[in-house]
Amino acid sequence: MLEKLYFFSSKGAFHLNESKDELLFIKNDNAFTLLNFFSQMIQSYLDTYIIVLLTIETMSGKHLTLKKKQLISELHQAIKNLYQENVIPDLHACLIEVIKTAMDRFAQMGFVEMRAYGNKDGRTSEFLQSLAEAKPRVEEQLAAVMAVRPFTEKEISTIDTEIQEAVQRAQGPLVLSRL
Repeated sequence: MLEKLYFFSSKGAFHLNESKDELLFIKNDNAFTLLNFFSQMIQSYLDTYIIVLLTIETMSGKHLTLKKKQLISELHQAIKNLYQENVIPDLHACLIEVIKTAMDRFAQMGFVEMRAYGNKDGRTSEFLQSLAEAKPRVEEQLAAVMAVRPFTEKEISTIDTEIQEAVQRAQGPLVLSRL
């Protein structure tokens, strides 16, 4: 972490005082421009990771197993919808590679289980399964990132609706049993 802070310190954005464990913001146009650039750049990534994490929270405890590719495709569309509804400011949040990377990262953290199965054509299909026991850790991580990127109650409601619809679409058509 310190190495990353040294970068901004070397660019004059702030002064790093290691002996006192403090950062002092240096008020100048270059510092403001640099910090503004990086904060805007990271916002779309943060939005993507929050939406993926909210999706995992939605799946938690529901014994869902979803095809990873299908869920990513549905989240891509959901994020585009959120952009069109002015809930998120950047369309970059819907990049499939970023959604995939977020999903992989949260699987590494043990929030979902990812399994790959080969088929007769030699292709591999990946599936995600929610882990009920991970829900407290998911909620803890979610609280941490949501503190950095607050949404209004209306925005949260819209995001939740889009996520629930994306998860439902990712499940595929429901087969109704005969009575």
